[in-house]
Amino acid sequence: SSNSVADNVWHMVTLVNHANQTADLYVDAVAQVTGLYSATDENPPFQIGAFMTGPGHSAFFTTGKLDDVRIYDNAMTAAEVFALFPVPEPNTAELLIQIQ
Repeated sequence: SSNSVADNVWHMVTLVNHANQTADLYVDAVAQVTGLYSATDENPPFQIGAFMTGPGHSAFFTTGKLDDVRIYDNAMTAAEVFALFPVPEPNTAELLIQIQ
């Protein structure tokens, strides 16, 4: 993805690995890359917290903290990924502005 998530804000990053050896990457429940080549038996699997720089090559490990890591036994649809994305709660300052 060309979108940066290095902005000191929480992001939901989702990778859906399909049986046809492709994968879809979502950031904040929005598809960034679909149909990207994924791991096979000949290549190492994806690594949580690392960015793949080529087949079997992980680099650029995240410096951020990982939270709420989930692994499902099925490939999720775009609607299922979207349903996981939390609706942000407004902060106190936003609520005060809306009330006034």
